[in-house]
Amino acid sequence: MRRGTKFGNELRRLRIQSGLTQQAVADALHVNRATYTYYETGTTTPSVERLGKIAEILGVSELHLAGLLQAPFETEPLDTRRAPKKVAGSPEHVGQLTPQEKSLIARYRAGSPEQRERAEAALRYGRGKRSGPGC
Repeated sequence: MRRGTKFGNELRRLRIQSGLTQQAVADALHVNRATYTYYETGTTTPSVERLGKIAEILGVSELHLAGLLQAPFETEPLDTRRAPKKVAGSPEHVGQLTPQEKSLIARYRAGSPEQRERAEAALRYGRGKRSGPGC
């Protein structure tokens, strides 16, 4: 049976639970997919700064992830199930979003409060613009 680190297995579980791909998380972190994959496989561990960004993206506390790094190379059985790939016509869960939608959500989560507010304002403005007179 393949084994993985507790930290890497938890990253993978949280990512799949959030409905994100490795590429979407990597894009939000501004790293290549291979770098993020190394975190999940336990080949390397992220910096403290990057750990904070990962926690934001996955919607957990930094302390939760940091606690798993107390023994970064301690292993446990690896969950090798694949994440669902199916995209529904009208997504009800984040796992049913398109890869582009997942990437946008990951980037939003990784943004600063100011960046999030600008993104929300742009969406509100865009929505209002389309629904106005003459549309």
